[in-house]
Amino acid sequence: MDDNSSRILMIIIALLIGISSVSFLLFFLFKTYKRNNRVIDEAEDIQGAVHYQCPKCNQHMERGMALAGRGIIYKADDGKPISSFSTINQVLENTLSMSLPPAFNRAWHCNNCKYLLLDHSVLVKKKKK
Repeated sequence: MDDNSSRILMIIIALLIGISSVSFLLFFLFKTYKRNNRVIDEAEDIQGAVHYQCPKCNQHMERGMALAGRGIIYKADDGKPISSFSTINQVLENTLSMSLPPAFNRAWHCNNCKYLLLDHSVLVKKKKK
């Protein structure tokens, strides 16, 4: 084989390895996302009608929705900080939405105390009109 054909072969092999790596990464992210998210339609959301009182001031909390962006990472207070190198595996279940438009979490907010109660048992998807 001449020099040009061996270079082309090396480029093809490198591209195949790159495509395989990206495919594996996307597959892993998709599987993790699917395992950690349960999405229901807004019409199925019977729990959304629940009302709560603020745990601090005992006033009625306003019912609404919250978008968590890249998901919520929670860590119990054990004196150690949350790592800035958190991964998708550390995101709380049902707080990461990759759909368009994004699904949301049910939430209740106290305007007085600025407390937010977030239900991450499911993600709720807006009903298409």
